[in-house]
Amino acid sequence: MTDPMHRSQFDLEDSYDVAISLLNEDVGVVGQFFDELAQHVRGPVFFYAPIQDKLIGEHGPSVFANVFRRRARVVVIFLRQGWGARGYTRLEHDAICDRYLEGGDPRSIIVVRLDDSEPPDWFTGSRMIWAQFPERSLRDLAIITADRVDERGGSVGRESVVEKARRHRERAEAMERKALALRTHGNRRFAEELPRVVEALVRRVNELRAEAGAELKYGQNQSSDEHAVIYEGDSIQTLVVAPERPPFVNNRSLFVAYATGRYSVQGRVFPQPDISERHELSFEPVDDDLWLWGTEGEPRYTSEDLVEWALERLIDRAYGKDAGRPPIRWL
Repeated sequence: MTDPMHRSQFDLEDSYDVAISLLNEDVGVVGQFFDELAQHVRGPVFFYAPIQDKLIGEHGPSVFANVFRRRARVVVIFLRQGWGARGYTRLEHDAICDRYLEGGDPRSIIVVRLDDSEPPDWFTGSRMIWAQFPERSLRDLAIITADRVDERGGSVGRESVVEKARRHRERAEAMERKALALRTHGNRRFAEELPRVVEALVRRVNELRAEAGAELKYGQNQSSDEHAVIYEGDSIQTLVVAPERPPFVNNRSLFVAYATGRYSVQGRVFPQPDISERHELSFEPVDDDLWLWGTEGEPRYTSEDLVEWALERLIDRAYGKDAGRPPIRWL
């Protein structure tokens, strides 16, 4: 993935050909779209997923939101469950909604659905462009986006040989920086972040108990550093969050696993041995300052978002994968 920081620094442009709105966990797939877009759109592209904190701290939230409200010719939304409710997408959602309700051209808004999430009410009946990924390839999406940019007077056209060479060089440099960061700081950063995951898990369980009446039970196996949460819906499901253990010498992986049923010893909750779903996530740098949980080519998560996703998946499993979500208000 081309490093966004090398395409556009913290200084904001007066206008953008494209602004991209996404959740943190989708930075991988959107980074691939960003690379495809670079081959068709020559003007500035606003893709600041890894550096929003710095950007907003430097320019303020209203300036940041105005990119989506007025300063981009085309807005591309990568939509999945939680978009518009979590992270900076809350700010972006309101700005894009204002753009539409204030008379902005609906064809300047492209929505790419990454799951079966229902769109906000104000999407309904509009002439915005819908696309489902991966049914539509990222290349197709980039071409559609470039067509909309061209309609609105933006700068389109294929990359020159020099631009393509620069993009490939930047990708190689970004990969070298990532490898160096992992070698130099990987074990330390993992050890520092793991307690934050546990803290977020315990806090979120307590919030859902207090605010939403959720029947969640938390326990810890201190000898193996396993943290388990039980939820009782149509079936009883156990979530286990634990670091990977030897034979791996460099312990930078966390596993999130699920089992049907529960197993309790001396008041502590442990998983059954028959784990039916398992995700292994490493803690890796996305850019020089931001590290996220994830797997190559898969969604990336902050520790807070990882916990939210893990608990939401637990609830889904308890009520059947495709069943409606129970009455829990996600704070």
